[in-house]
Formats: sequence, structure tokens, C-alpha cells
Amino acid sequence: MSEPLKLQDLMELDGVVGALRWQESRFINAIAYPARLVEYLGFDSEERARQLMLTTEAMGLSIKGVLEIDYYRDRKTNPHSLMPADGYMIHGQKFNLVCTLNRVAALVDNKIDYNLKGLFLKLALVRND
Repeated sequence: MSEPLKLQDLMELDGVVGALRWQESRFINAIAYPARLVEYLGFDSEERARQLMLTTEAMGLSIKGVLEIDYYRDRKTNPHSLMPADGYMIHGQKFNLVCTLNRVAALVDNKIDYNLKGLFLKLALVRND
């Protein structure tokens, strides 16, 4: 079993220019509370980190929903499923946003070659509880 990582450890990886982690939205006593930014590194401001958090939270929830639909289709006619899944990525012209379903994300510079599979593994190992 691999050792848990800190968010700071991600900043040492090739291409990573920013990293953040957050906690999920909460529903308490019939009241919905928004996701909460826990930690961020490498961003110009907390507001920029918060914007990316909200974007990735919304995408993560929708992607998880689509994956669950895919998973529960008839296994006899559709034996291939992406589930279980642990992450997703947005490929931009200058930066990529690599995210995992444990609510950790890294902003990566496209000018740098990096190991995408390795980055997903590192993001999944960040403690976020």
C-alpha cells in the first residue's frame, strides 16, 4: 500500500503549477451548504482557487452520475464499463486540470511533459479527510 501524500508533495511533480483540495457539499437539517476549500497552493489568489474548486466539484458530480448510469446498464449487452473510476481531466490549450473523485485537483502546464497516470495516482493518495 502506498503512503498518503500531502498537497505540498504534488507541487514537486513535473508540470504541476497549482494544487487544491476541498470538502464536498453538505446537507444538514434540509439545508445545502456549498463545497469548502480546504487548502490550495500555487494560485495567485484564494478566489482563483475557489473558482477552480467549484468548477471541478460540479464536473465531478456530473461525471460520477454519468459513470453510474454507464455502470448500471445491462451487463450482457454492455460488458465494458469505465467504473470504477477515480479521476477526470480537462485538457486546455495552456493548462490541464487533473482531478480525482476524492476532491483533489492539480493544474498542470502543457509545455511540460508529465506522467498522467502517475499524476492521477498521486492525486488519489493525497489525504483529504
